[in-house]
Amino acid sequence: MLKVSELDINSNQLNITNYFQHNNQPLNHTQMLTSKWRSEVSFGVNYIHQGIASLTEVKSEKDKSSTYILSLINIDEQKATQQQLNHLAIHDQLTELPNRRVLDQRLAINDIQTASLLVIDLDHFKDVNDSYGHMAGDTLLKEVANRLLKIKTTILNPNYLICRTGGDEFALLIDTTDKQKIEEVIKQIQVSLFSVINLENNVQVFISATIGVSSQVAEVRQDLLQEADAALYQAKRNGRGSFGFYEEHLTQESQRKLIISTKLKKAINEHSLQVFYQPQFKAKSKKIHGVEALVRWNELGWVSPAEFIPVAEETGLIASLGALVLEQSCIDGRKWIDMGYQAITISVNISVYQLRFGQFISTLDKVLKQTQYPAQHLELELTESTYIERAQEVTPKLKRIKQRGIKLAIDDFGTGYSSLSYLANMPWDTLNIDRSFITNKSPMIKSNAN
Repeated sequence: MLKVSELDINSNQLNITNYFQHNNQPLNHTQMLTSKWRSEVSFGVNYIHQGIASLTEVKSEKDKSSTYILSLINIDEQKATQQQLNHLAIHDQLTELPNRRVLDQRLAINDIQTASLLVIDLDHFKDVNDSYGHMAGDTLLKEVANRLLKIKTTILNPNYLICRTGGDEFALLIDTTDKQKIEEVIKQIQVSLFSVINLENNVQVFISATIGVSSQVAEVRQDLLQEADAALYQAKRNGRGSFGFYEEHLTQESQRKLIISTKLKKAINEHSLQVFYQPQFKAKSKKIHGVEALVRWNELGWVSPAEFIPVAEETGLIASLGALVLEQSCIDGRKWIDMGYQAITISVNISVYQLRFGQFISTLDKVLKQTQYPAQHLELELTESTYIERAQEVTPKLKRIKQRGIKLAIDDFGTGYSSLSYLANMPWDTLNIDRSFITNKSPMIKSNAN
């Protein structure tokens, strides 16, 4: 705090305005000589420090002269904290890339005329987290970010926007709608990501990415992010490591998927789905020896399981949906036994997602205990293609299930790899052969016939 007079402020001997700047400009004498002046200023050598300066007038009762009290508060720490907060608000903390907020702001600008948005989703990233831990997953994400940043700055255009939008998803905004050029960009990304990535403890992994693309059309306002997400979802259905361009019908599919996921969650909570039973007969005696439990949903009209089961798997609803079907099947089976009918095998379809991500075995034990349905009359079915894709991961859990006396079945045998070698590694009780495997439409039968 410093006491100065009006003369001191204006004199060359103590030109106090030279000590401070405001917005890189010298302070104004007239503005300072008000009854109470306060301003944010820069000060120090080369004005590198930030502070709050104030000048307060004090009048003498004796001669009515004015004296000014000058005070200065250093706010360097507050400024540094604010800058850090501002940085965190628009950057991803892990990768230091711009975040979703920056992308939303950029897409909201009306001058985007020729631009394409690429949404990049890492394939099977969760496997890295589950196998090696979240620190390994973080290392992988940072390496992916570095590679994408390198592509942007050295091969594409430093002014392009690359963001991490969340989880294992990134976005790249480029200034072209030319499909050939976009495919060249995608190729660069996929080649770069597929190179080996070194994690801690000498762990090496490969990663691929599925990419969805949406391009701005003339001056028509579009939700590029929503469209790119729809294209990404379609690309995933075509196979991991692929890419796809947005088409108009995909938005309708995406909207329907959202409606289905919302209503399906409600239906599961309210137990409004229905379980029907398809009888299974012995070929020779024509006698019924079991039933297959089939879940059906009629809220939106009859929705095909081929439509709502993938949505349940993608949204994480499959665990609760599967538990509902399993419980209802065991309740009904127990009821039939109590009514005096002979116990028969009830086959229940399960998803590999239930085995991988949920607490399926504990749920299974709980249901069997509560319903008192005999385990030896329960059969669990997995489709061949999904089992083969995750055989190494889920086989130990299937063996634990088998130890409980529960039967195991491969469904749709003949549509996947169809190798007898994997059958030897797992004591399956039943093979449900896909009809195409035994008709003249089967490629195997055609090739043998020739």
